[in-house]
Amino acid sequence: MITSRKYETDSRMLIDTAYHRLEIIRDDGVYRHLRMQRPGTSCYYYDIITWPGYLTVTGDMGTWTFSRVYDMFNFFGGWTGEINTHYWSEKLEAGAGCSARDLLAQEYDHEAFCRSLKESMSEYLEDSEDDLSEDDDWDDEDDTPDSDKAKVREAVRELCRGEFSNDWEAYQAVYEADWPERWSAWDVCDGLTFKTYTSHFRWILFAITWAISKYHNTKMVDKAMDTFLAVKGVAA
Repeated sequence: MITSRKYETDSRMLIDTAYHRLEIIRDDGVYRHLRMQRPGTSCYYYDIITWPGYLTVTGDMGTWTFSRVYDMFNFFGGWTGEINTHYWSEKLEAGAGCSARDLLAQEYDHEAFCRSLKESMSEYLEDSEDDLSEDDDWDDEDDTPDSDKAKVREAVRELCRGEFSNDWEAYQAVYEADWPERWSAWDVCDGLTFKTYTSHFRWILFAITWAISKYHNTKMVDKAMDTFLAVKGVAA
């Protein structure tokens, strides 16, 4: 659903939910049911449901359940404009083990893969930052065509041009690339970035903290209003 890269995820979420209103459906201790929705449409709406030790977000951006502390509102906290993707993803409930969580929260990222591959090559070959620009033709007039440096450059160029649909295809391509004899495909793969957190997952994390802030603000306003009415009643 989120395809544009024009905005960062936090800004994108705020734009998507700019006209949402908070509805508190249930508010009984840690048993809560909140709804964030623009009146008249279900576009980008989401519900947040909590019970002891758990928080579930469900709606137009999928269903996600987290578990860590008794009151998960305290775990996530309110809006700060920042999210802890790695730590919070570890609290995502999905089957057994971390592989299921990663499958939901992460996806293959070719730009990150190519960038990390170039950085790895730069470390081995001690290239300058200018050599890693996107428009670099990778020609090296100081090296013969069969030199190790030229072979590595060619391998990296072909890998970055690859159109891999998932991280497994990228892994296989690295292992099958024509590296120099002194290069190990295993060593090349070590430390490369194949997957990053999805836009949907990051959007949801920002949405959770946004709704929590809205909830606390509403509670504060209600409390202030109750106090005002009580004082006014006594004065009368």
